[in-house]
Amino acid sequence: MAKEVLFKLGEQECKAGITKVDRDKVYGWTEEKYTDANGALCRWATLLEDGKTIIANGGTSLKKIDSFGKEIDKATLVAIGLNGAPAQLLPSVFDGPVTLETTKTLDDYLTMDIKSVYQLSIIEGVNELLAELKKHQVLYFPFNYRADYEPDDAFMLAQDSNIFVIIGKIKNFEYVGLNVPVAPEMDAVEESEEIDFNML
Repeated sequence: MAKEVLFKLGEQECKAGITKVDRDKVYGWTEEKYTDANGALCRWATLLEDGKTIIANGGTSLKKIDSFGKEIDKATLVAIGLNGAPAQLLPSVFDGPVTLETTKTLDDYLTMDIKSVYQLSIIEGVNELLAELKKHQVLYFPFNYRADYEPDDAFMLAQDSNIFVIIGKIKNFEYVGLNVPVAPEMDAVEESEEIDFNML
């Protein structure tokens, strides 16, 4: 069952279920399998730096250690922002009302590096939401599937009566325009048919 999100735009509210569009089902997928000389399926393993110890798949994990090699309890870690202050943990979109913004445009959406696509199944307020999308083309909100410190960018858009949410990161591209300075023209050099033997 799709998880539900409550969207707000001004005084209007819209409740919708949100389901991820599986790219494998849309585009298909490829899979590589490795077999031995007898056709038996091979399993992945890790060879340690000593050159003789083999660890089967699933036998390794990542740990955080301090400068003395002692494991650090994750519960004691604190996220710090670039300014040195503690980072703010932002809630999941499922934890409360999500405010839709009209501050971003279709041009912002077209510069986005897309990570995933979700389809909405509107439970209530569909006509009002479609009217706003028709007026603004896109609606924006920060997206956290789970509580996190750095949300993704999310754009809501409609195709006919279907509403989608596109998740990713807005990129700031630099474009070369038509107002690029032109290199100054060089004075034409008069060509002479006479040969200067001093240049040889």
